[in-house]
Amino acid sequence: MFRVETEYGTVGHPLPADVPTGEATILTTNGEVTLRVWYA
Repeated sequence: MFRVETEYGTVGHPLPADVPTGEATILTTNGEVTLRVWYA
């Protein structure tokens, strides 16, 4: 499953409370973009 977060909004599934997640953040010309992934 995944979730993409920016300062303009969020797309994807809600983050689970009890599952380990991986995350990567990159700075673009329009702001930071964070990708979160996990196995459900």
